[in-house]
Amino acid sequence: MPAAVVVTGARGRVGRALVPALGSGVVALDLPEHDVRDLTGLLTALPLGCAVVHLAWDIPGENYDTGTTDPDNLEMVRTVLRAAAERRARRVVLASSVHAGGVRLRRPWERRLAPDRAGDPATPYGRSKARAEQLGREAAAGGLEVVALRLGGVAPAPLEDPLERSLWLSERDLVAAVRAALDVPVVPGGCAVAYAVSRNPRGLHSTRSVLGWHPLDGAPRRVRGAARLRRYARALRSSTSATDAATSGATADVE
Repeated sequence: MPAAVVVTGARGRVGRALVPALGSGVVALDLPEHDVRDLTGLLTALPLGCAVVHLAWDIPGENYDTGTTDPDNLEMVRTVLRAAAERRARRVVLASSVHAGGVRLRRPWERRLAPDRAGDPATPYGRSKARAEQLGREAAAGGLEVVALRLGGVAPAPLEDPLERSLWLSERDLVAAVRAALDVPVVPGGCAVAYAVSRNPRGLHSTRSVLGWHPLDGAPRRVRGAARLRRYARALRSSTSATDAATSGATADVE
């Protein structure tokens, strides 16, 4: 792994799972201390030659449920890519989403969706994430290496709903996928897109990619203790909403 890794949106759900696992070389950025829309401040925060994991996203303002977009989210992507290029970053890992490729249950006879196939985002959130990937490709054309990880729903345990289970990404698999994106020696063509989901029943998305990463965990076909998990899911959403409200504009959850 690179000696210096900068993580934006470090206090979001994904960041809280990722940052401690990446070790002591991590520079964690989040509001109120760091606003990644501020290019000058970001240039100061990025060590020369570092790698960047960009998680920051205004989840309350734009997620797969809202049906709305927040232009600040793509502005943050642009600013991070520009700052990374100016600081000669080794690589940028963008937190994209499975929603950029399309989300539904896989039919038994279907092949899994490869990341190089054209996506079919059905929501404004998915289209924003697809646009973020395009910004990454444009930055790669200028010489910056970019990996866009289409993350599933990060949670400590899979939830009851079959679609949610098919999209689940365990915290262990999350960390391994990000490490693979940071460690792959060369990104062919300068930019790569990869799905990051666990080995789930009826999952639509293929995790085969240039990263050489394969998930270790998987959601069961049926979840025991469904009522308990529903209560857990409600508590998790409530806790995440409170945290995101406190750090609005700089935390990230992706699904």
